[in-house]
Amino acid sequence: MRPTIGSTEDGDRALRERGLIDFVTRAVNALPLLRAGALTWLASAESADPEWAQRFGVRTCSLEHQQGSRRDVRRCGIKAMKASLTPPARVRAHGQPPLLSATRPEVPRHWASLVAREPERTAPADLNDKTRMRAWFADRGLPVPVGEVVAAQSLSHPALVRGLGSPFVAQRPVGSGGLGTYLVRTDAELRAARAREPAAGDWLISEFLDGTALNFHGFVGMDGSVGVTRPSVQFAGLPEAGFEFGAYCGCDFQAPQRVSAIAMERAREAVERVGAGLAGRGYRGVFGVDLIVRGDSVAVLELNARPQSSTWLLGEIERAQGHVPLLNRHALERQGRRTSGEHDPAPAPGVQLAVRHTGRTAVVTTAPRSGVYALDGDRLVWRRAGAGLLECAEGECAAVGLPTRGAELETGASLGMLVTASAATGPDGKVLNEHGARLTAAFRELFALSAKETEEAAG
Repeated sequence: MRPTIGSTEDGDRALRERGLIDFVTRAVNALPLLRAGALTWLASAESADPEWAQRFGVRTCSLEHQQGSRRDVRRCGIKAMKASLTPPARVRAHGQPPLLSATRPEVPRHWASLVAREPERTAPADLNDKTRMRAWFADRGLPVPVGEVVAAQSLSHPALVRGLGSPFVAQRPVGSGGLGTYLVRTDAELRAARAREPAAGDWLISEFLDGTALNFHGFVGMDGSVGVTRPSVQFAGLPEAGFEFGAYCGCDFQAPQRVSAIAMERAREAVERVGAGLAGRGYRGVFGVDLIVRGDSVAVLELNARPQSSTWLLGEIERAQGHVPLLNRHALERQGRRTSGEHDPAPAPGVQLAVRHTGRTAVVTTAPRSGVYALDGDRLVWRRAGAGLLECAEGECAAVGLPTRGAELETGASLGMLVTASAATGPDGKVLNEHGARLTAAFRELFALSAKETEEAAG
């Protein structure tokens, strides 16, 4: 039996031996694997930063590059991206096929011949449905919001208000990043939500819990053991960053220190029970759980049986502390290598904030360079190259995942991600603080956009 991998160096070495392809929406989601030198190819919806190919020795391809435009990745979807992203000819001629890193195990047919598949331990399909997920939580005695499943044709605003109060939350059963989640105050808002989701059959309707949104990372090892590591306060619906209610737009791994110790212990126990349930159903690897905390009370909202949008940032913190990042352990164990690691629950500095384009479809006429920046008054000034949190000194931020000059930005498309050790919001993650507001405004000023001419206007 091969030895258990427990050090960063051994983890990096084992990953480099494999030669992996990864599929992600944002290239930064794969950063822990890139830092390990694990990836041969990185396929993404949004283009990777231009300097990363040389920096990490990885070949890249993206839907953004192939189509010449950047979309809202939540609407693009990982499955749609894989179906549309054609492997370049040089991938087909690459020789020995690399393995899939298994952060997203599904492989489209037109990529399958390039990837040597190994057995995967993936999430039960029914747990991708929020209505079944909520029932699964309740069956395990976990606290959940009061709610009900309602068929689209039976939605009645007066009846729902009588049962759940106002406002309430309406969600379509399948969606990520807050897509398909609506805060409903009026009958008009309920009708608007239905109009935006015409394909939704049943809806999950829940009471609105106005608290602090937490996300915990957990890990199920090959032997079925469950570990729970540090949580983050989640950001959602920050209008200055271009996000509507429920839409995920970042997190802060330091902020949970301000949450009630009783609530944190209850949340950790709930996540351990979720992990035990996953382990019993054969899942192995990274998972995440979203919860709402109000005072000392906790409610479990959602399970993500996969790497999350914040897993890469957790990996930056873990690598800085000398641990094998959870994402890398996920890839190794999916390839049959046993790993071990500390599940440190302590808060640590680490913030990411996504910023979106909110106007009409536009073309980027001026784009900043990715890397490390610092605020000088109300301006962001480029300091040096850098890929993430590990390159940032105190008071600095990294700007990553930026569109390039000439790219077309659709409404809702990402302008990029800001990464820093400094708090960008208030303690509950609901409002940008002064630093976060200045950072976001200065970041937007780095871009120049021109409205795209329609065919009629051009004619």
